[in-house]
Order: sequence, then structure tokens, then C-alpha cells
Amino acid sequence: MPAFRAPYPCGEAWTASTRAGHGGNGNAVDFNLWPQSLEKGKPVLAAAGGIAKFTYGVEGGNMVFVDHGGGWTTGYAHLDTWTIDNPIEPGERIGTVGGSGSAGGTPTLHYAARLSNISQPVVFAGVTIPVGWNNYSPSAPKTTSTNCGAPPVQVLPVAQPTFLDPCGARNDRYVVPLSTGAQYLSGASVKPARTYWGRGTVTLMANTLPGFQLTGTTTWSHTFSTAPC
Repeated sequence: MPAFRAPYPCGEAWTASTRAGHGGNGNAVDFNLWPQSLEKGKPVLAAAGGIAKFTYGVEGGNMVFVDHGGGWTTGYAHLDTWTIDNPIEPGERIGTVGGSGSAGGTPTLHYAARLSNISQPVVFAGVTIPVGWNNYSPSAPKTTSTNCGAPPVQVLPVAQPTFLDPCGARNDRYVVPLSTGAQYLSGASVKPARTYWGRGTVTLMANTLPGFQLTGTTTWSHTFSTAPC
């Protein structure tokens, strides 16, 4: 798991609230200051380094999603403004708090960490944060942000791709794995984790995302054989 930190400014304590079905399984969190207007326009910070994209949805309004590799993504919704300059550094400003989408103008910072598109309990600095269940009030549990400057680099082993090269060419394939902190490239093309057909010579490189250090081999090349069975 990436070493996530709170997505709001260093030293500030925000309440964390959720409800049934929030984020699909109740693991998404709405962060707020009180009275619920103080957070409007506050910086939204990346919880960890990665590659970001913007999208708009009727529910989430203005949203930024950051891919951290290894199947991990974080989402930030109901934004007022957004700023994306890839790659994203840990703690980099990616937007400001707003009330877009279903928030109906009421400022709130919706946050979710997902693994393979399934929302996970929110963990900051290795600790699962307390969350108020159906408690959207000043009495909900608070978490103080430690998103203060550059964090220690997270050192992780890189997952190795697999080349499947049986006789003949009909079943030649290669598998790009999930690897936290890595983005796999073939030339200039990003290769998401899945199985691909293998033809000719395939060269892969694991690009290190900001805030991470990968250990092990990070470049691989394989020439697929066409020899008959």
C-alpha cells in the first residue's frame, strides 16, 4: 500500500464522516471543517505520488483520480478547481475544495482509496482513521493532517513481467503485473496491468512514480520465437 497522507493542509484537523453505500461499500470518506464553509477553497493535496486525470460526474462533480500503481488509486470529488501537472508529487496541490456535483454547493472533500476499483478503509501514515458513521457534524472523529512537505521515499520491489513463448506464434503473450509505485511503458505507450499478445521484440520499462524507489530490474526485453512446434 502507498504511504497515504491526508489530502488537506498540514496540521489541520478535519472531521471524517461516511454512510451506508458511500463509495460503494461505506469506505469512502467526506472530510469537513466546521462550520461547514471554512473548507471552501482550501487546497486539496495528493495523498501519494502518481499519475492524475480529471473527470466530471453528476454525483462527484469535478473529480481528480490519481493512479499510484499496483492497482491503487485515490479519488477526490466535489472540487471547485483542479490543477494537474503529471507526474504528481506526494502532497502536490491538485485542486481546491468545493461543492460541485451532488454536494449542491455545500463544500466537502470526498476522498476514497481504491484497490482494483474497490474502496478500502482510509489509512493515513499506516493507521486506519476513525470515521463517524452517519455523523456529519462537529462531533465526528477528527484526523490531523501530516501531509507536510516531501515524505520519506517509499522503497518497494518492482513486480516482474512474464513472457509466455511456447512453440509457434499463436499463443505468444506477455503479462504486465500490478506493482505499487510503478507505471509500465512500452516505448511511449503506457501498459496497464493485463495480458497482451506477443509479437516480435517487446521491450518494457517500469517507470518510477514520484515518492517511490523501485528495487530490482526495471527494464526487460524479449523476442518472441516463431519456430513451429
